[in-house]
Amino acid sequence: MPEMIGQDSEVTMEFRLTLADGTPVDATEPSDPFTFRMGENALPVGVEARLVGLREGDERSLTVPASEAWGAREQDSIRRIPRSELPADWPIAPDLAVTFSLPDGSEVPATVVGCDGDLVEVDFSHPLAGYDIAIDVKILRIRASRHLL
Repeated sequence: MPEMIGQDSEVTMEFRLTLADGTPVDATEPSDPFTFRMGENALPVGVEARLVGLREGDERSLTVPASEAWGAREQDSIRRIPRSELPADWPIAPDLAVTFSLPDGSEVPATVVGCDGDLVEVDFSHPLAGYDIAIDVKILRIRASRHLL
């Protein structure tokens, strides 16, 4: 019997992620599937919970509410940043997806909410926060975690 996805499995799969209304968000290519370990936050908890119990070869369409995906948009995640502190080539407009580089080299995604004079309102919530999502998955490979005693 094929391996089954458990809480600490390594999973290789193809996927197509859309908003609940069908708007495309992301997808893998057949030549480049996605591999991750369950529980390491590569996917939202609600997606991982719906993968548990699937087996190699399974194909499913999963619906995940915003509360179990990237959560709700939080008002306290909105910052007002002087336009002069942003790159001059950014075409500031509502819904513009931007990325801020942190001193440690990591990057943080954000979305422009609006502009009020010289202040730009930027939402640092995850870009998919507040959205119900749908994800079509095809499980290609599952490896059980092997713990040393």
